[in-house]
Amino acid sequence: MDSKINIIKIRDVIISIGFVLLVIFPAMQSIYPVVPEVENTENRKLADEPVFDINSLDPFPAQYEKYFNDHFSLRNQFIKLKSKLIINALQKSPMPDKVIFGKDGWMFLVKNELAEYRGTNIMKQVDIEKVVKEFLRREAYLNKRNTKLYIAIAPIKYSIYPEFLPSYVDKINRKTRTDLIVKELNDSGLNVLDLRPVLLKKKKNGLLYYKTDNHWNSLGAFYAYNALINRIKLDFPSIPVLSLQDFNIKTDVTNGRNLAKMLNMIDDFTDTEYVFEQKFPSKAIKVKKVGYPVPKSFPYKWEFETEFETGNDTLPNLLFIRDSFGKAIMPYIDQSFNRSVFIFDAWKYRSDENIVENENPDVVVYLILESLWGGVLKGVDMSPVSSFKKNKK
Repeated sequence: MDSKINIIKIRDVIISIGFVLLVIFPAMQSIYPVVPEVENTENRKLADEPVFDINSLDPFPAQYEKYFNDHFSLRNQFIKLKSKLIINALQKSPMPDKVIFGKDGWMFLVKNELAEYRGTNIMKQVDIEKVVKEFLRREAYLNKRNTKLYIAIAPIKYSIYPEFLPSYVDKINRKTRTDLIVKELNDSGLNVLDLRPVLLKKKKNGLLYYKTDNHWNSLGAFYAYNALINRIKLDFPSIPVLSLQDFNIKTDVTNGRNLAKMLNMIDDFTDTEYVFEQKFPSKAIKVKKVGYPVPKSFPYKWEFETEFETGNDTLPNLLFIRDSFGKAIMPYIDQSFNRSVFIFDAWKYRSDENIVENENPDVVVYLILESLWGGVLKGVDMSPVSSFKKNKK
């Protein structure tokens, strides 16, 4: 009996010591680091340390709690450990509200894209008409400046690789918001290039999207570029068009990409990267930015504006309003124009008439991700933007 009591006492002591160590270790780690820190890879801005103001004490506790929760020592290690336990033990996503695990190691972004694929976010007809009316206004405005307008729709990964979705992800509506909007845009006579059927046809030639990222890879981007530039070439026959034969293409194995990063597990997954090595030097040279005003809330301010020039003034000039999918197209399409200006317009796809008036482009392209029509609608409400003039030297 005494031995049993002693065992219980020893167990209680061990548990108590373990609990105390668990409580004080993070604090000791912040002063005397023992465990190597793990880089935070969450796709969001962590809370800033609040400033203590004796005249404004009410919000301080809540603000400091948010700051502490985002910055306490070993936080990232605990997040990663939790993710590993859930993945290995349950074979499920540790953040199902952000990332879905599909078949054969495929991951899918939840935000905006799941609802777009399932058809649960159908836009009201009045809003669809507002979008169409605005693009007709933009086309008329550009036509007066002898500028051609093209609208390209970039597919989400769900649309191209639905066979890798988990079985519980089903379609609610047969027609999606993109289906309805593209039909209305086409019926209005606008130049619309829906890249969904293009990439569905090309996917037999190789992997077009990353398995651990929601973006297309270099091969998918090339096929999108090729379809877009050949559409533009119908109106501008002199522009050069690159083909796959212009590149040596290699494959490489990389760490997991943005969806794995959201789970703090980029080292735990791998992905395939296509490396395009052009057989001849590109004539498109990156040049100094004009300095167009960047939206204050845009988190990637360094990516807002990018310019290239080939020095061939017999070619047309391009203004390309893009989102993150446009970045992979830039190294190809910039070689087809004299001057190319790429604007990552904070997912609003505005008319940017200030930039049009300063650049006087021959071609304006909007590359719109099919899950971001909500941003397009916001951009419609923001058009036209305030005037800006800055002449290039």
